[in-house]
Amino acid sequence: MAQCVDDVIDSVDIAVFTAAVADIRPTEKNEAKTSKGDLPDAIAIERTRDILKTICDRQQRPFCVGFAAETGDLDVRTIEKCRRKGCDLIVGNDVAKGAGFGTEDNAVVIADRDAVLARFGPASKIEVAQEIWRVVVEKI
Repeated sequence: MAQCVDDVIDSVDIAVFTAAVADIRPTEKNEAKTSKGDLPDAIAIERTRDILKTICDRQQRPFCVGFAAETGDLDVRTIEKCRRKGCDLIVGNDVAKGAGFGTEDNAVVIADRDAVLARFGPASKIEVAQEIWRVVVEKI
């Protein structure tokens, strides 16, 4: 995924990073299938490249929008993530409250590095997407 993003990122004006593909991966690759009976007691893991942060750290980059599935203080966590990643906007939803995953509706906050700019929902995911684009257009 990181290579695919690298291949196209210079050709876009706005980049929307909706989810992490995988935050971790096994450190060792097996060429063959591992049978249940051969499973180790533990699997060593390593972090994967943070695609959003890597793109946001570039000197020349598009306007970057990230997403944050959070639990706890949604406003604080969303703003902190926007700062940490260095992106222009973050769309956060509290997955502990059943927003986003496996539902027809969603409820989100949209924040920049300083403050929550908008709250929207619960509403259909299409309506939420339209609201996100409205805020993006206002910011660019």
